[in-house]
Amino acid sequence: MHRCNQSGCSNSKKNEKMKIAIVGLGKFGSILFKKLNKYNQVEYICGRSINDRLLKVKENYGVEISDNYEKILDKVDFIVISTPTNSHYSIAKNCLLRGKNVFVEKPPCSDLKEVQELFNLAKEKKLKIYVDDVFLYRKEYSELKNLVIGHKINKIQFTWTKYGTFDDSILNALTYHDMYLLIDLLGKNNLKNLEIINIEDPLKKNRTDILEFKFKYNNVLIEYFYDRTNNKKEKILKIIADGKLFEWRNRQILINNQPHYFEIENDALSLMFLNILEEKASYSKNNFLALNSVKLIKEIENAINSQKSHLLS
Repeated sequence: MHRCNQSGCSNSKKNEKMKIAIVGLGKFGSILFKKLNKYNQVEYICGRSINDRLLKVKENYGVEISDNYEKILDKVDFIVISTPTNSHYSIAKNCLLRGKNVFVEKPPCSDLKEVQELFNLAKEKKLKIYVDDVFLYRKEYSELKNLVIGHKINKIQFTWTKYGTFDDSILNALTYHDMYLLIDLLGKNNLKNLEIINIEDPLKKNRTDILEFKFKYNNVLIEYFYDRTNNKKEKILKIIADGKLFEWRNRQILINNQPHYFEIENDALSLMFLNILEEKASYSKNNFLALNSVKLIKEIENAINSQKSHLLS
């Protein structure tokens, strides 16, 4: 991640720890701070205002705070963006233009053209931008993927129930993660025969909190079900391949409903950032997954909006 534009760049400089600023101290930003602060590399936390939360972090951890991330860009190497989705584009673009490498919470943007612009800008400036893909670092997912290698996949089912995460659309909050998992499993392709099966807004009018849809992808049937009004927290990924059922259910892996693998400790978020900090992460793969995940999300979003409009007419 280190950048040096001078020929006299020393090895000692390369080995220095990255200085990091976190922009946004909401729920996810607070989690990111605790993870990254273990490596003593968070120099600044930036919020929209100097509030009690920021002051408490400064008091407890001795981290500098700011109400304007632009003022501290020259003092850090790497910017972690954990703000609402609609602000990702402007903040990330500004950081890249100022010569900073960037991590951005998923999704990178809601607009496909903006995502492509950010990736092109990073390439032009010889910088790096990494989008949250934390579920790729779950040991359960890695085990499941290894199990199905070499098998012909016939069907994949994604199920996610939980209560909450209402600060973004259900597609951005939940489906985005499953989209990059799908692409990681089956590669880039176009979805076909998209069918929106169910849309419900039981908690807040016009906010989708229960969603079910399906489509064909690379000749594989893909089914999705989400319910963020459910008190039972459960994430399930089922893969039917060569007559066998491979399943990731929470922290357990099952084959034909028989337990195969169980991992108690699994800090995927720390593992993701360690890969970034130690320069082991594949940015080309990450950007490829992010761009194509947003593309698929937009297709599904358009289909949902079309169906809603049809029902209202």
